[in-house]
Amino acid sequence: THQASGGQARALAAAVLAYVGARPSREAVDRLLAPVVSKHVSLNILPEHYPIVGECLMAAIGEVLGDAVTPEIADAWGALYGELAAVLIAAEQGRYDSFAATRGGWQGLRRFRIVRTQDESREIRSLYLAPVEGP
Repeated sequence: THQASGGQARALAAAVLAYVGARPSREAVDRLLAPVVSKHVSLNILPEHYPIVGECLMAAIGEVLGDAVTPEIADAWGALYGELAAVLIAAEQGRYDSFAATRGGWQGLRRFRIVRTQDESREIRSLYLAPVEGP
């Protein structure tokens, strides 16, 4: 949704700023980032996606702040983003591992086929799925 509306840059900036405020408390960081982790896992965000986001963030900071971005300021923002990315990557990997460890679980994208449908009412139809490959 944020990509389609153009709000992704604002959402990222807001998350980084909120993270700065929450950093002193690991519990506050976990609470703050829980919805982000859930969203990222639902979209199959992976560690290799973070560097490009970091590059875009740094480019946006440069565009907004212009000459005010000294090498020291750029390094500080880059380090902060790297720290935030590491926290998110670890939390997301924990969630992926948890899903994969459950009965029938997996990580990543998986193709399914419809094995049965059932009309529950005039407006509702249940679809029963099975993986195309694997158990």
